[in-house]
Amino acid sequence: MKNDLFVFDTNVLISALFNDSGTPGMALKKARSRGVLVVSDEVAAEYVSVFPGRNLINICRFLTGLLLLRILFPMLCQ
Repeated sequence: MKNDLFVFDTNVLISALFNDSGTPGMALKKARSRGVLVVSDEVAAEYVSVFPGRNLINICRFLTGLLLLRILFPMLCQ
C-alpha cells in the first residue's frame, strides 16, 4: 500500500510534466510509484497565481491532462 505523501513545488511539477527524463521528472515518477501526490494550500494558491483567470478545478484538470498525456503518449511529449 502506498502510504507516503508527496508535495511538489509548482515549478518542479510543471518541469516534471514536460520533461520526464530530467531530475524533476524522475522525482515525480519515483513519488508516484511510492506514494500519493497531494497539494498543499500554499501550492494550490500558487497554481491560481501562475494560471491567472482560471479557477483551481480547471487548473487541476489541466495538470491532470498533462500527466495523462505523458503516461498515455510519452513519445509525443519528448
